[in-house]
Amino acid sequence: MSRKIDYSETDKFARSLMETVCSGLNETVLEKLDAFVAWEGFREEMETIWPCSVDTGGPGRSSWDAVMMLKVFVYGKLHGNLSAAQLEEHSKVNIRVKRFLGLGLARYPDEKTIYKYSWELLKSGRWEELYDRCLEQLAVKGYQVKEGVMIPAITIADRVPRQGVKEKARAEAAE
Repeated sequence: MSRKIDYSETDKFARSLMETVCSGLNETVLEKLDAFVAWEGFREEMETIWPCSVDTGGPGRSSWDAVMMLKVFVYGKLHGNLSAAQLEEHSKVNIRVKRFLGLGLARYPDEKTIYKYSWELLKSGRWEELYDRCLEQLAVKGYQVKEGVMIPAITIADRVPRQGVKEKARAEAAE
C-alpha cells in the first residue's frame, strides 16, 4: 500500500532541494535584490490593486500572492521589460528566479495570469511609483539601475571609447 504524497510535501522538498543547490553558488543579483528591498512593505498596497490575491480560504486553487507578483514585474523590468510569455518561461525554468519568487519546482504563474495582473497594475496607475520605491531602496544600499541592469553604483565609470585598427590607422595617418 503506497501513501499518496500531497502537493505541499513535494513543494517543501523542492524548496529544500533548491536551497541546497543554490547555497553553494555565489550570491546573485536576484538574491541581493531580495535582501535589499523590503517586499512586505508593499503587501497592503498590492492587495488593494489585486484584491483577488487575498486567499479567502474558499474552494478552488488559491490565487497568486500579491508581493510575489510584484517581484515578477520588477524582475521583468530589470531584465529589459520582459513580456508575459517571457516572464512565464523564466519563472518556469530558471531555478534562481523560482527561488527569488519563492516558488517550488512545479508551480509558476502562466502567461495569462501574468498578463491579467499586469493589466490591473497598469490600470491602477501606480506601477511607476512602486517601481521607483524599489529603486530607492536599492539606492540606499549603493545600487543603481542602468538600462535594465542592477549594478553596484561604485562600479559605474565613464567608458573610454576604444579605437579599432582602422581608427588607429586613420589617426596615425592624420598626424
